[in-house]
Amino acid sequence: MRKFVFVIIQFLLTGLQAFAIEWPEIKTYASINASTAPDWESTSFKKDAGLEIEWMNFSAIGAVGFSDSSSENEPLFRYGAELSFLIPGIELDCNIKAGTLKFSGVLGKLSSPGISAGTAFHSGPDATDGISVNLPSYNSSVSPLAMALNFDLTMGPGEIQVQGMASMEKEWASSLCYEFSTSWAKSFSVSLTAGSFYHSREAGTSWFSQRALYPLDDYLAAMAEIAFKAGAFSTSTSAAIYENPFGGVRLWFKTLDSLEFKKWSLHTGLFLCDSELIASDGSRPCIRTQFFVNPELCLGPIKNRFRAGLLFYDSMKISSTPLRIPYSIYTVRGDLSYSNPGITLKLSGYWTLDQLNEETKIWSSLNLSYKMGIFGAGTTISAQFEGEEGTFSLAQKLTLANPFRLSARGKITMIEKEVTIKNLKAEATLSTSFSLKNVSVNLNAGINSVLLKN
Repeated sequence: MRKFVFVIIQFLLTGLQAFAIEWPEIKTYASINASTAPDWESTSFKKDAGLEIEWMNFSAIGAVGFSDSSSENEPLFRYGAELSFLIPGIELDCNIKAGTLKFSGVLGKLSSPGISAGTAFHSGPDATDGISVNLPSYNSSVSPLAMALNFDLTMGPGEIQVQGMASMEKEWASSLCYEFSTSWAKSFSVSLTAGSFYHSREAGTSWFSQRALYPLDDYLAAMAEIAFKAGAFSTSTSAAIYENPFGGVRLWFKTLDSLEFKKWSLHTGLFLCDSELIASDGSRPCIRTQFFVNPELCLGPIKNRFRAGLLFYDSMKISSTPLRIPYSIYTVRGDLSYSNPGITLKLSGYWTLDQLNEETKIWSSLNLSYKMGIFGAGTTISAQFEGEEGTFSLAQKLTLANPFRLSARGKITMIEKEVTIKNLKAEATLSTSFSLKNVSVNLNAGINSVLLKN
């Protein structure tokens, strides 16, 4: 009898210990940001707070925000939950999300087609992606209620994913992705996506519109993408087709290619688009072609210790005027960076010519970041000249890893025109986070002040 009681007590203690180990992790957030006018008499506040819980394969977030700039100062709610589980036997990974979700991946490509050349530092194209879904953050923009499903299954030499989403705005999309490897390709992936998207262009306050209007309705769109990496060569090629509100279909085509060796690499991109295309979110990109070529060079015995890149970029667009004039925007950009343990130095600059307005823009930036132990710092100085107007900014960031993980950011921006300061703005943010057992507390305070405006 005593032995039996001892076994029961030992079993209960083990169970309690396991329960304690699996106690949920809780993260709390609180943030307040103020915006002031030059006279400091009018001040608006943006306040956000949230709670996030993670327990085993389940996570949930809930947040509320208030902004003086929103209509009637109504609260803004963000919320969501995620559950992951494995179906035994067939080894099927399942993931379910619901709430005011944030979508990206292929849905972002359907709503914002085109090439964003960015910096003169590129890497080889990634594998194809499907519908990327994330729970909202505590201060993200408000999205409609939606639900997303993801099924991940190992099949043969690769992995297959089936994804789907639907929102309260009568939008839905599904995606099928398959990634595998072959004897000649280190990675090979294909994806197919189709969906229905709700948008319109209805009459506004103006009685005249330069663009034709169409009613609110659901319109179909689909996209196919293929990517692979074989030796030093990697590529990603995609194409999409859209149902047009005025009849027929519109489409675009894009390819990104890279050659990467030890010391140098070459990246290129090409985008072809129907000039009358209306994207899945109702926007009109008004792009005909985009093209860039980007050679890079790495020097030194350690990869990426010293890196230099040069970008040549051409974007041909169609003006939004009734005459629908085609024009090009030419960009030349250069980037230099040097990094070693603890310090990174980066110098960037570009020149842009807008052929339609015959205007040029010149921008340059110097960034220095430094880290030693628990202390880190970063400084960015930038200048931009466009016509007779110049914009100058100085940003500083300080971080402290322990014990409270402090982060302080400050930025001053000045706009000058004809030797006269037109606008002077200052921004500052202070963030801290600390943990108490399974509870993490995150606090943020910031101010955005217009010091001078002429």
